Amino acid sequence: FLHGDNLPKALGLYYSLLINNKKVTIYTKKDIGKFKNKRIFIIGTHMYNIYEFEDYTDIIRHIVSQLEKQDNTVFPKLEQINYWENKVFMHQKFDEVGIKTPQSYMINSLEELNCNEISFPFLIKEPHSCSAKGIYKINNGDDLIKLKKELKLSSNLIVQELLNIRKDLRVIIVGKEIVLHYWRINLAKEWKPTSTGHGSKVDFITFPDKWKNLIIQNLEKLNLDTGAFDIAWNNDDLNTEPY
Repeated sequence: FLHGDNLPKALGLYYSLLINNKKVTIYTKKDIGKFKNKRIFIIGTHMYNIYEFEDYTDIIRHIVSQLEKQDNTVFPKLEQINYWENKVFMHQKFDEVGIKTPQSYMINSLEELNCNEISFPFLIKEPHSCSAKGIYKINNGDDLIKLKKELKLSSNLIVQELLNIRKDLRVIIVGKEIVLHYWRINLAKEWKPTSTGHGSKVDFITFPDKWKNLIIQNLEKLNLDTGAFDIAWNNDDLNTEPY
């Protein structure tokens, strides 16, 4: 639990509730199945996946589902936590409500990949990953052959158009308010993930105001209370509609 940002999240949440005059307890034992008629905030982490399943988010969904069946009010709700690091579900919902994304389609294995449907270079993404893990840039057929030998995941992959970008914008929304935003800027000439773990520069100041309403409307389309979008403009042209 002390690894990564779990503890700061828990303490921040605890403090926020406390100063708003809520009676709150941090509960760290495993027997959470005993709770009924409680209001529970759960922090989703890898630590619940003690059996190391590929879909490490499934156990969180199961826990929240069981807590809700016992008349607990859980945050995030099950319908919202389905988005958590589940890119297949996310893209399906984006398509349903008409949110613009790079051209993407799902395959069950690399053997199903039809390179005639998408041009090089393109990305292959594992559905349950974060911080730019599980993302592979495919420049040519040789890269694809190499990946087939190395990739252990056997099902549910995403094949995605590669945008020509050197930066993207993370926008965090609560309700109808943008509470935080920052650019992640790749300073290298060649493409690479903009995750800060890859050395991106971060800009918390500038924001493309002309797209503010569209960003908030997209969250509303998904019927979410909170969300964090990664937003990009092809060729980094902020005058074009973002992805």
